[in-house]
Amino acid sequence: MQPPRRHYYLLNSIFLLSLLLLIVNDHYWKGIYGNGVTGKLSDFAGVLLLPFLLKYLFRGRSNVAVISATVLLFT
Repeated sequence: MQPPRRHYYLLNSIFLLSLLLLIVNDHYWKGIYGNGVTGKLSDFAGVLLLPFLLKYLFRGRSNVAVISATVLLFT
């Protein structure tokens, strides 16, 4: 019997890099620069991060459902 692989969504390099980008942008760059670019950078990191988080939280859902939920949440 294989162990559950749910944690791979949170250990994915894209998820970890987008989480790091989101943290650095929100806590450091927005305070220094605070322009439209930093706001869009947060949106971009969130769009990359959210599908992995939703797939982790709702493991029975298909990829289409997760991507559709991400599109709905960001529009």
